[in-house]
Amino acid sequence: MQERALLRSIALLKSGVFTIQDAAKVLGATGPGLNTFLYRLEKRGAISRIEQGKYCLAGTSSEVIATNLVIPSYISFLWALSFHRLSTQRPSIITTVSLRKHDPISINNMMIKFMVMKSGRFFGMAKHKATDGAEFLVAQPEKALLDALCYPAHCPVSEVLDCLHLAVEEERLDVDLLVDDTLRMGSNVGAKRLGYLLDSLGMDLHERLASKLNDKYDPLDPSLPKKGRYIKKWMIVVNTEG
Repeated sequence: MQERALLRSIALLKSGVFTIQDAAKVLGATGPGLNTFLYRLEKRGAISRIEQGKYCLAGTSSEVIATNLVIPSYISFLWALSFHRLSTQRPSIITTVSLRKHDPISINNMMIKFMVMKSGRFFGMAKHKATDGAEFLVAQPEKALLDALCYPAHCPVSEVLDCLHLAVEEERLDVDLLVDDTLRMGSNVGAKRLGYLLDSLGMDLHERLASKLNDKYDPLDPSLPKKGRYIKKWMIVVNTEG
């Protein structure tokens, strides 16, 4: 009876993830007895221990776990672009954006990494449901693209270009939302990279993004030497060629 009550109550939370405190509230038990009860459930495969004090129901998907360990948080970058069918890549890492630090974890043969973002840039996500009904948050396509351009260490610029190309070609890019998100994000270098990449695809947003273009030349790919073509229109150094 206790087991059914616990599993039913946790399923109703729609988060898939629960703490020892959550279990204590449902069962009305604390101390060694509760720990033993959870240990037995884990050994039977009814639940899995994620980290100290936190568990998930058996079969909980990686994306549900990724956005319910640190609340609030949402999935972005390459995993989100793949989720929205803008990338053909099958990422082995889920990069989760949150407002506080958390160590990476490995679960379900998937690595989950956490990136801290300022609260003013924490927006642009939507709720989705896994097959078991549990909920998780994923960046909207436009925000995932913008996150990747502002923090390219988490997703190659070349991959963003491919995703933009597909989104433009299939008319799946909400340009007005993308511009609004860019201005709200407040990243000069993100706006420069986005403007240049869309320009290369025949979409000129210079007038709409002009307020974010300062007098400093920034590299298109910060992981490479700052050598290449200097594009004054976007104040960007195209250092990805050759």
